[in-house]
Amino acid sequence: MKGNFNQNDLFWEIETNGEQWEQGQTVTGSLSVTNLGTKVVKIAAGGVNLASADFKKVFAGKSGAFAINQKAQFPSNLNLKAKQKELLPFEFKLDINAAISDKKSSYYLTYGNDDDQKHLQLLITPKSLFLKVVELLENFYRFKCVETKGVKEGVEFKFKAPVSKDLAGVETLSLIQKLEENILCLDFTFDINKIDLFVNTNSTKPTTRKEIKNFNLKLNPKEYLYTRDILNQEFLLKKLEEIIAQIKVKGFFQK
Repeated sequence: MKGNFNQNDLFWEIETNGEQWEQGQTVTGSLSVTNLGTKVVKIAAGGVNLASADFKKVFAGKSGAFAINQKAQFPSNLNLKAKQKELLPFEFKLDINAAISDKKSSYYLTYGNDDDQKHLQLLITPKSLFLKVVELLENFYRFKCVETKGVKEGVEFKFKAPVSKDLAGVETLSLIQKLEENILCLDFTFDINKIDLFVNTNSTKPTTRKEIKNFNLKLNPKEYLYTRDILNQEFLLKKLEEIIAQIKVKGFFQK
């Protein structure tokens, strides 16, 4: 990705090595500044920052919209001669649980002089490990992922429940995934309409009530991976089956 802007006699240009990044990866690239004028220009403080921001604040141009996470700076009080160009390589390591880009917020690169910067939005995606777990739920249990967003606890995947007799009453599933020192943490929350049957001599009147079921798993790499890049699908499916078995229809009906 590229971005640029003119600031009086200065021309700022940024370029990244890539179009999108997964949680835990490194954003690399370079920032250049060129003096297009005929006189020496002093840059008191300038560079590129990795920052996060809410879209609404960015679009509204609010002061302080960007929360700076990491910085890469040119030497302080840099003097650029006429037509001189300086290059600043940068490298920002994303946290393993870095906030992903979603409908509300994203990471950005802000660049230029510290008192006058432009921005370039980055696309940060969930770890491929998380997406593979999502695929298991979709392919083997027919849950449909309808929303993905960053939350304080990790990445939340929201699913619509399949039309199934076994899962009658299950409306939605929320799955929050994160890594804690390579431990895969899975937090399942099922929203359920539970049916109660009250039987008397005159009639049978079914009623429904909301119920929330929560399950947590913490798995080490030896459990969820065969090798560094290959998922232990058999083991994970066994764990998913153990959880889903507890919310199947036989557990909802009471007489």
